[in-house]
Amino acid sequence: MTEPKKTTLYDIGEEMERLFQMLLVDQADHEEFKKKFAEVETQLSTKMLACRHVVRMWEGQAKALREEEKRLADRRRSLESARVSVLGRVRGVMEKGEMKEFLDKGTSLGFRLQKNPPSCDVTDIDALSAEHPEFVHVDVTEVVDKKAILAHHKETGEIPYGVTIEQKKRVVVL
Repeated sequence: MTEPKKTTLYDIGEEMERLFQMLLVDQADHEEFKKKFAEVETQLSTKMLACRHVVRMWEGQAKALREEEKRLADRRRSLESARVSVLGRVRGVMEKGEMKEFLDKGTSLGFRLQKNPPSCDVTDIDALSAEHPEFVHVDVTEVVDKKAILAHHKETGEIPYGVTIEQKKRVVVL
């Protein structure tokens, strides 16, 4: 028993193009063309519906994964918040009791208050730049308002020099 040839969407498209080329060059018998075109159209319909089914299935799986990622991110944030809360309470107790370290005598596990590396927060940039200009670096960043350019193009039809405007297409699953 021979296995039926598996036809891909690409193969069906190629066959349709070949049939249309035959029709344009007038090399096709119209009855034979109609018959072959009907076969290709049936194959195309079947394949397109199968592709739609697969795309919808993947969309559903992606949505489920996004929801699971959100659930896990929420859970992670909750655990991190609980960790910060407990460490804050431990720190408070240790500071009130003026303890630098707490160790369990049996396991040597516990907590230690340790200084972090110093950090810097600038409260007056003008005073800092006047007294120590070597610490202040001016960073100029040009920002283009693309929405304004598109609105201008829509209103006037003009495309500013140095700008290209394109409108891409996408496939929408119905």
